[in-house]
Amino acid sequence: DIIHQEALIPDGPTFHGELLQKDTEWLRSTDLWFCPIDVTFGPDGAMYVLDFYTPVVAHNDTRGPQHGKSGASVRPDRESYFGRIYRIDHQSSPKLPALDLTAATGPALVAAFKHPNRVVRFNAQRILAEKSPTHGAAALPPLGAMATGESFAPRPHPRPLDPPAHGSTQARHPPIRPPVPRTP
Repeated sequence: DIIHQEALIPDGPTFHGELLQKDTEWLRSTDLWFCPIDVTFGPDGAMYVLDFYTPVVAHNDTRGPQHGKSGASVRPDRESYFGRIYRIDHQSSPKLPALDLTAATGPALVAAFKHPNRVVRFNAQRILAEKSPTHGAAALPPLGAMATGESFAPRPHPRPLDPPAHGSTQARHPPIRPPVPRTP
């Protein structure tokens, strides 16, 4: 029933977390069914919290309840139909422009690389890669200007026209194969 905030501190080859607020939680609810399971940021810049909304804290009770086909315990008090999504945004946070990238051309997709929200940047990269045969040539001049301009700030997705990126997403990511059994 809580969400806390941690700073990631390098610790050799890994990281460890340190609480940023020592004596309090970032978000706490008195609702006994509040069970936050994920936090992410949307294209509007707001934070979204996915609430599993269940009174059951244990994922798999081994104390004797019946188990279903998936192996999870079958409990009458487990909520299976509802969940909640919370949108959290500060009153004074700037409103980000809503971009519709579905009909955007190559230069417009490149311009979206500078959007302050990473979801928009990643979607612009994905769409440009998927439509590179039609939008790729038109995107080259703005990409060149962006790469050589003084205001260029490298992003985590700097190669939108890589040859392996051409084609559909499904073609680039083949289906997962069954695991290979280990031999002793």
